[in-house]
Amino acid sequence: MKKFLKISLSAIILLLIVLTGFLYSIDVNQYKADIVDIVKEKTGRDFVIEGDIGLALSLIPTFKVEGVRLGSAPWGSNPDMVKIGRFEAEVSLLPLLKGIFQINHLIVIDPEIFLETNKEGKGNWVLEGMTPQEETEASITLPAINISEITITGAKFTYKDGKTGKTTVIGVDEISSHTRSFSDPTELTIKASYNNIPINLSGTLGPLDVLAANKPYQIDLEGNIKTAKFSVSGKIEKPLEGKDIEITLSFAVASLSDLNELAETKLPAIGPIAFSAVMTQSDDVIQIKNIKLKIDQTDLAGNITLKTGGQRPALSVNLNSVFVDLTPFTGEEKQAEQKKQKKTKVFPSDKLPLEALKTVDADIRIKIKRLKIGETVLNNVDLPLKLLNGHLVIAALKSQLAGGNITLNLDLNASGKTPTLKMNINIKKLELGKLPQMQTEDGAMQGGLTDVSIKITGKGNSVAEIMAGLNGNLLVKVGKGKIPNSKVDLAGADLLMEIFDKLNPMAEKEQYSELECAVINFKIKDGIATTKKGIALQTNKMYIVGDGTINLKTEALDMGIKPHARQGIGIGVGTLASLVKIKGTLAEPKPAADISGAVEAIGSLGSSILGAGKSLFGGGKDDAQAAELNPCDIALGKAPPPAPPKKATTSTTTTTTAEGDKNVVEKTVDKVKDVFKGLFGK
Repeated sequence: MKKFLKISLSAIILLLIVLTGFLYSIDVNQYKADIVDIVKEKTGRDFVIEGDIGLALSLIPTFKVEGVRLGSAPWGSNPDMVKIGRFEAEVSLLPLLKGIFQINHLIVIDPEIFLETNKEGKGNWVLEGMTPQEETEASITLPAINISEITITGAKFTYKDGKTGKTTVIGVDEISSHTRSFSDPTELTIKASYNNIPINLSGTLGPLDVLAANKPYQIDLEGNIKTAKFSVSGKIEKPLEGKDIEITLSFAVASLSDLNELAETKLPAIGPIAFSAVMTQSDDVIQIKNIKLKIDQTDLAGNITLKTGGQRPALSVNLNSVFVDLTPFTGEEKQAEQKKQKKTKVFPSDKLPLEALKTVDADIRIKIKRLKIGETVLNNVDLPLKLLNGHLVIAALKSQLAGGNITLNLDLNASGKTPTLKMNINIKKLELGKLPQMQTEDGAMQGGLTDVSIKITGKGNSVAEIMAGLNGNLLVKVGKGKIPNSKVDLAGADLLMEIFDKLNPMAEKEQYSELECAVINFKIKDGIATTKKGIALQTNKMYIVGDGTINLKTEALDMGIKPHARQGIGIGVGTLASLVKIKGTLAEPKPAADISGAVEAIGSLGSSILGAGKSLFGGGKDDAQAAELNPCDIALGKAPPPAPPKKATTSTTTTTTAEGDKNVVEKTVDKVKDVFKGLFGK
């Protein structure tokens, strides 16, 4: 590309030299064919001058050329790579004696540049026979050219990506520059558009002699893109090589959504936004220092360093924040739409883009005092992340949530053929009542300190592969507290509390239920998650016990949820030892009742009065036995499970009552089905 620019520039200079050398010739146009042939030879492309070469003879001659076209590569979709409607240059003669081209005024009308790549990524600006080294040549040596004024109007720059088919168009209404001499700064004004988005730029650049000598070059520019304002100021020590840069950047916009057209996506309507930083480049090190970002109430400050001289780029990030709100960026509308779409599987089998982890090394430290995601607020987030040749390690990410402490350790090694994953999550003394999901119109949960432990290992190139061979355990323990009996919205967050909300017999009688404990305890081996009486919730009125398996390979469910009455609650759940079976898959759970066993047990009781303030057993020994059980200790493995209950005798005199209780069972099943739909995003 740079060699092509040199050739093009040389062709223009050659044109000026030839024209100047024959100033006093009778017909300058007789040399037009020679000029065309020289450019063709240098570029290997078609070169056409459609109009005449005009020349006004004086001490300051003016050259005029119309209809200039330079052909594209043979495979190009557009026959011309460069088209110029009119080219006009006013050249002083006396400086030519010293080898300096003094152009007082350069005018370019309706230039069009069409650049594109083919499917292999080769650009149409690459000339035949050009070596890869020449294509990436590091520097351009400029001849001594002094242009006092430049005016370009009606310009159009088009770039087409041959791989993606995407086309970018930059239109220029006007480019004008003015300098008093070769040694004075240049004033620049640009009025342009990017894919029809207006862009304005103005300011000053360093002198042309400084640029030509590759000496420290000053830049001081400012502009706007629609309502966004930006500025760039500083200097480049070696401008022709693009090396040793130190510039200050700033950007401000009223709302991020003002940039929707530029970003070609729908951005959240948040703002105002202000950004500033100092960017430096020296040798193989690029730094963005003194970062200050403000997005509405969100703030971010720190430094970013990129080293490019090693085997892989090395990224170092150190950022701090008082408050970050990610809610506008979580895509809640998109997530809601995805939930409406029926899924056949929960764990995607698409290959994870883990190869990207091998392209860069990273050492990242991010500290955020307060992080808000939707209604959830995390405090004192400390994220240390290291990445080396595809091996990503998060050593003790720490945070606080609802009064509890969270620690996460993650080891994802994608350096080999098959990525491996190790992850430990520990939550201590989480206060459920402080979670937004536990807030109700009638009050919040009280107490219920919760500990969570998740330890898993797996391997695979997709989420489905990792889950299919997962090993580890999940343990959730909830302590004593009070649960509000009004609806608790915990869908997808806490299985036990949600099921309790659906099956709670006291929901319409008392404001709170006394929680004594709750446990979820799963063992995971080779992709099979199993619990034996490891799901438990106990209140002063009832308890819930569950067990079964989740096949993470096939996503098949085989679970049982069994509510039991404690003494004196006055409802028939105490006899439904096999009330609900959860079958189907994670994507489509299908709760079903063991109707025959449940109705048989109910029928043996005769005419019980549901919800009348009396126990179905009338305070009998079965109820007493239930009261003595501690399902949480059983779930934790601290106590043996109870003996199976004796099978009740069916009475033919209670058919009507049994049929009525069958309806109760089916209604309860529907409630639990609603729970699982919420849990798995249905």
